[in-house]
Amino acid sequence: MKIVVVGGGNLGLSLTGFLAHNTTHTIWLYTEKNILKYGSLKIIDIEDELSYETENFIVSFDKQKTFCDVDVVLCTYPAFLRPKFSKEIEEVLNPKCKLIFLPGYGGVEYCCKNLIDKGLTIFGLQRVPFITRAELNDTGYVAKILSKKKNLKLASFPNCINLCDFFENNFKINTTCFKSFLPITLCNSNPILHLCGVYNAFKDYSLGVTYKNQLYMYDLWNDETSELLIKYDTELQSIYKKISLKYIDEYTPLTEYYEANTANLMTKKLKSIEAFKEVKVPLKEINGAYVPDLNSRVFIEDFPYGICIYKELANLFNIEVPVMDMLLSFYDKISGIKYYDKNGIPTSNIENTGSPIIFGLNTKKKIQNYYEKGDER
Repeated sequence: MKIVVVGGGNLGLSLTGFLAHNTTHTIWLYTEKNILKYGSLKIIDIEDELSYETENFIVSFDKQKTFCDVDVVLCTYPAFLRPKFSKEIEEVLNPKCKLIFLPGYGGVEYCCKNLIDKGLTIFGLQRVPFITRAELNDTGYVAKILSKKKNLKLASFPNCINLCDFFENNFKINTTCFKSFLPITLCNSNPILHLCGVYNAFKDYSLGVTYKNQLYMYDLWNDETSELLIKYDTELQSIYKKISLKYIDEYTPLTEYYEANTANLMTKKLKSIEAFKEVKVPLKEINGAYVPDLNSRVFIEDFPYGICIYKELANLFNIEVPVMDMLLSFYDKISGIKYYDKNGIPTSNIENTGSPIIFGLNTKKKIQNYYEKGDER
């Protein structure tokens, strides 16, 4: 197969190196970065204690050449780049191509509406195959695989297509296929973990406050934060139930996912995860001190392409979500960007989010029909 990995960041480099080394497929990396300028791409698999180097892939930012006759596209772009990307490839991508988003939440089924209308089926992973970190050092690009998943959850939209074999054959990870895309859309992963974490770090922040050192999200994590997380997850689950009870068994609450049914147990669990220990609080250094980095992905992705989607779905189904409202007010206070007014009505800033209403899905009936149509075809 011809497989194109989109994006030369942490995950994109790791996927490229992993597939180039471990499969016989033709691998392309779609990025502006000259990845092979300094030589081979080095992969370090921390868990399996493996390291290898590879140049067995093609780096290109030529849209026509890259996406011509492609079989599988693995898009690792952050959510805020996906609407533009989906428009750019509309006229290039063959409808038979498998377009997979890693991860698949962030409104991909909304921003890819034109591609879907042309007959393309999109796919989304609920969580990525592994946690990764990449860097450029004196010898070239190095990508570290820190934590490989034991199993993956995948969904397709609008057609129900089972693509589990692709991940099982190429990544050697057991993969399950959801019957609905909702467990991907309403994924209780980064958009709720990260937001609870930054709220905990910055809830008392005021302009002018600085920090002496780089802070780490799960060092600061406490039972109060876990309590907030569990409440947030409950709100998310209530939205899922209102949209569709048909596949509610596909929603796994975080208390079940992490096997921690109290705030105290959740705190202990999250703090024990080795890969989480490297997650930094979004800060930037200015004149020897640290201040909140409002341009970090936590702020420019998990708010507009996470909680704003959840809040709008809650609005359309008349569901009260006090935790989400509090987090949105916190974001307004720290960033000056207001997505909803005090009455819960979206402001003009909603146009810069992944909200379904900007793609014409602005009523309860339209949302239900959109997902039900996907389930049936």
